[in-house]
Amino acid sequence: MATKLFDSAKELHEPKEAEISGQIPSWLNGVLVRTGPAKFEFEDSCYNHWFDGQALLHRFAINNGKVSYFNKFVQSESYKRSLKHGRPCMDEFGTAALPDPCKSIFTRYFSYFWGDDRTTDNPMVNILQIKGKTYAASEIPVITEFDPITLEVLGNASYTTDFPGLF
Repeated sequence: MATKLFDSAKELHEPKEAEISGQIPSWLNGVLVRTGPAKFEFEDSCYNHWFDGQALLHRFAINNGKVSYFNKFVQSESYKRSLKHGRPCMDEFGTAALPDPCKSIFTRYFSYFWGDDRTTDNPMVNILQIKGKTYAASEIPVITEFDPITLEVLGNASYTTDFPGLF
């Protein structure tokens, strides 16, 4: 097993009320949703870089001086494959996925030119709102739509095909 660099966060299955130190202004009400890397190790291996951790959505709801917190891992293809196989299965920022042993050397070579199914869809950098929908994003052209209340993934979109001319 590789050396563990970071500790993974745990997913919550229901919102938890935060313990407040001090007082939250009465006028401050709303929801803050953030994303970030949070799962770094699997059964047999781990990621090599902090930017590679699987995305975890964080939801803070502030209402009448109380704060509740909820989180959920983004059910991206990268996340699901890595859980299934017990190792990173898609290329990330600083961690290359192991090659598929079922592919020939020629198939792996040509995948550099034609693309392959190892390019990540892990959206652990930022949250965007575009045309009334909420997305988690990274430096890749695929963004993940999710419900800001339940944090459930609703699907993927592409900057180039779904929002031509917007960016």
